[in-house]
Amino acid sequence: AVGASALIRAVWRARPLALPACFVAAALVFLLLTLALGMALGCTFLSPQLARWLDLASGGLRLHLLAGLIGWFTLTAMGASYRLLSMFTLAPEERGSVGVAVVTLSAGGLATAWLLDLGRVLGAAIPEPAIAAAGAAVGLGLVLYLVDMVRLYRARRRRKLELNARMAVAALAALAASIALAAHLAVHGVTENTAGALGYLFLFGWLSGLGLSQLYKIVPFLTWLERYGKVLGKQGTPRVQDLVDENRDRRWFHLYFAAVAAGTFFALEGQPALWRVAVLGHLVATLMMARAFWRARHVVPRMAPTAGLPFPASRPLPSKRRKSTMKDNPMTTDEFPTLDVRDILKAGGEPFAKIMQAVEALQPGQGLRLLATFKPIPLFGVMDSRGFRHTEREIGERT
Repeated sequence: AVGASALIRAVWRARPLALPACFVAAALVFLLLTLALGMALGCTFLSPQLARWLDLASGGLRLHLLAGLIGWFTLTAMGASYRLLSMFTLAPEERGSVGVAVVTLSAGGLATAWLLDLGRVLGAAIPEPAIAAAGAAVGLGLVLYLVDMVRLYRARRRRKLELNARMAVAALAALAASIALAAHLAVHGVTENTAGALGYLFLFGWLSGLGLSQLYKIVPFLTWLERYGKVLGKQGTPRVQDLVDENRDRRWFHLYFAAVAAGTFFALEGQPALWRVAVLGHLVATLMMARAFWRARHVVPRMAPTAGLPFPASRPLPSKRRKSTMKDNPMTTDEFPTLDVRDILKAGGEPFAKIMQAVEALQPGQGLRLLATFKPIPLFGVMDSRGFRHTEREIGERT
């Protein structure tokens, strides 16, 4: 109850919610439902007489999986992908009416399907077509999500994709295959083999595949901020991509998705021995990717210079001076020095070090006018920690 109230207050204070946050807010509701049903399941198995009104051995377990696997995990993954992929590919964040339709159909349809199924478990006469219609709404929402992801990739400003963005495409393809397989099962019926294959593809192809692909960027980025953020402008620093080796790790992503595809096929064909071989392949690939994450956290990249190697013309200001804001010395943004990093971003470069050098050269009370091709949300957090405030506005198609 304490945790639930804290989540509700946090979401309420964050209004109005951006599109990715809408997905996460809906996912948190399903997380609370998952926890509540999990406790009910535990009570039922511990003492069945405490919950005779709910057939948790069948319907309750189905509701638990629906809330957790589809509600919590999938909606969170969708919201995170909207935020991360637009950031990493320099694509527009605003998704317009299509984005609204995606969150309405997927979250709203899932909530409706879950409530209808709950009513049926409790003994209410719920017509099967009503549940089928709610499920169809969820499926349509997922299809629109995939269409919007295609639009996002086509509208990106970073033409050369990094490994995490390319491998996200494979995860999205796994989701598309899962939707097609689910539609086939809805028409032709479910068997033990087909249900297992669908669950395997959805869990490991879509959810785990997307998570691993984005962790490949998130882990080195957070490590880079932690390790080098405080010394930017004082000594040479590597780039974020220097903390990983895409040429080395690409093969493990390929093995992972190839093994998941093979495992799905063998599960459909009822070949348990070959399925185990495929699972072994994707397990090996996962371990090697975990090794890449560990190296990003703990191994100093070869590009990193020795400590104390300064940039020319970078003189760090004392922390007290650096925390001066426009309030201390009112100036208009037109009087601030301007740094244009749009060409660097479009070429696939990382302008963070250049931005930090410009920040270190600021005078007390002075700000920086930055021109970029997207809203640099991670930069806002870094600058907030240094005592700066920020405002942003769109000034044209190039920004």
